[in-house]
Amino acid sequence: MAEWQTRWIQDPVGLTHAGSTPAFRTIQFMEDIIFEARVIETKKDKNKKIVVLDRSLFYPDGKGGQLGDRGNIGDSNIIKVQEKNGLIIHIVDKFPRGEEVKCRIDGNRREDISVQHTAQHIISRVILNLFNSETLSFHMGEDTSTIDIDNPDLGNEDNIERIEIEANRIVRENRPVKIYEVTKKEMEKLNIRKVVDVEGKIRIVEIEDFDTTMCGGTHVNRTGNIGIIKIVKYEKIKGNILRLYFLAGERALRDYQNRMKILKNLARKFTTREDKVLENVERMERELTDFRKEIKLLKEELFEYYLKEEEGKKFVIKGLYLLSMEDMKFLSHEFIERGAKFVYLFNKEGGIINKDPSFPLNFKNLLEKLKENFGVRGGGRDFLSIKTDKTLEIGEYLWNMIKSQ
Repeated sequence: MAEWQTRWIQDPVGLTHAGSTPAFRTIQFMEDIIFEARVIETKKDKNKKIVVLDRSLFYPDGKGGQLGDRGNIGDSNIIKVQEKNGLIIHIVDKFPRGEEVKCRIDGNRREDISVQHTAQHIISRVILNLFNSETLSFHMGEDTSTIDIDNPDLGNEDNIERIEIEANRIVRENRPVKIYEVTKKEMEKLNIRKVVDVEGKIRIVEIEDFDTTMCGGTHVNRTGNIGIIKIVKYEKIKGNILRLYFLAGERALRDYQNRMKILKNLARKFTTREDKVLENVERMERELTDFRKEIKLLKEELFEYYLKEEEGKKFVIKGLYLLSMEDMKFLSHEFIERGAKFVYLFNKEGGIINKDPSFPLNFKNLLEKLKENFGVRGGGRDFLSIKTDKTLEIGEYLWNMIKSQ
């Protein structure tokens, strides 16, 4: 096996093959990461185009719950980066031209990933410090990241607020984030938040005087680079696990901007101040409740009017253009309850066909005829609900069918 296939060494700015010439440099956030490499293999796997380099700084997707890097290998665009059996493979949109290639890692994406990952370390340590609850897992998404906690009882607004306040205090203190490797023996002297059994050197991410943990991901140099941490949602899953959804850095800023746009638009619609929007919504909720009660009473009166109007009739075929399909469904059952044998109620959208169980009509056969003659859509077993713009023609058709019964 070639030397480049043996294992990977993690570095604060990326990955390189053991034994290869270091390609690392000091970078500033927002800058792209540029390095040169040699293409040693290209192949197709089903619909995927795969490139293997003699060394790579691209961080793989899914490693440590983290998103992978994107960028270019020569004139090829990176679609996904994967690690398989210690080997980094790059899935691209097309194979690069030439063997010696210049590679570019999207610095903005790397920054965002590093911000989200370091924010997760802070949140996990804060929860451990405040509530003695461990982080079970971490998943970074393209839009939102999640942390699963072994304590579902933390899920309330007061606790979430405490976590946010403490996490953002650590951010504001701008503590250094140190990344280094230790042996297992050296690790025993450290206060590791969560120990996982691994072989060889162990990579440590330490937020000064706050958190020390094993991690192979990318991180910011100081907590101040995160900017802000915001928990946007929480929910219980699987009965005894609390899942927190959080945003950090520019993600949190964009979320705040979007929410402010919504709030400003609502304030304009209500012609009120932003801090009065909630009062207006609550007032509208009360009014809506009152309106619904009034509508319910009016509907009951209207239903009773229709029922009395057709009282004693064996067959009821009636256009009720003010009623919904759901209203007509209810009313059709009421007509049957009061002695009608066959009911067809319709509006502009379609109609409801209902009948007494003793009435000799097969709904399945009737529906087939309506589809054939009028192109209706719909169905049903105890009654038929049809969608059509030929409701009047269908009424005449049904009357001619049943009047001899």
